[in-house]
Amino acid sequence: MKDNDKEKFTFANDIESDIENQPEVAASEQIPESEQSKFENISKQEYARRLTITKTILILVVVSAVVFAFILFWQNDTSLMAICNALWFVVVIQFFIGWILFMNNMNIFTPLIYGVKSYGLMLVGKKLNDDYYTYAKTREENPIPKYYLQICFFASLITAVPAVILLLILI
Repeated sequence: MKDNDKEKFTFANDIESDIENQPEVAASEQIPESEQSKFENISKQEYARRLTITKTILILVVVSAVVFAFILFWQNDTSLMAICNALWFVVVIQFFIGWILFMNNMNIFTPLIYGVKSYGLMLVGKKLNDDYYTYAKTREENPIPKYYLQICFFASLITAVPAVILLLILI
C-alpha cells in the first residue's frame, strides 16, 4: 500500500460518534411509552389513507353480510348447502368487483364508456367536453387506487376459505 492510502484508513473505534458526545437525559425527563400516542409519528396523509382503507374494509364487510343474509332469505333455507351457496355467491361478487376495478385501471372499458356517454349525449343533443384521446389520458393518469383492488381480492380469498371448507364437508 501507498502511504496516502494508509493515512486515509481509520479504525471504527478511533472515530468519535455523536452518541457519545450527547448529554445524558435524566430518566425523569423521558416520556413513558404508554403515554406516547401511537399515531404521533404518522403524517396526516398516511392517517387519511389508513382511515380510507378502514372505511373501505368496513363497507365491504357490511355489504357482504347483507348479500349473504339476502341470499339465505332468498333460498328460504338455512341448511349447510344454503350457507355454502350464499358464501360462494359472496366470493364471486367480491372477486367480480375487484376484477371490474382492475379492468377499469387497465383502460379496457374506456372505449365502451366513452362510446355510451357520447351516444347518450348525442340523443339528447349535447356534446362531450373532451375528445376520446383526452378522455383516455385522463383515465390513465387517474386510476382507481390499488388498495381497493387488493381489498376486494383479499376479501374474496378470505371468504373463499370457509366456502371451500363447507364444500368439502358437503361432498
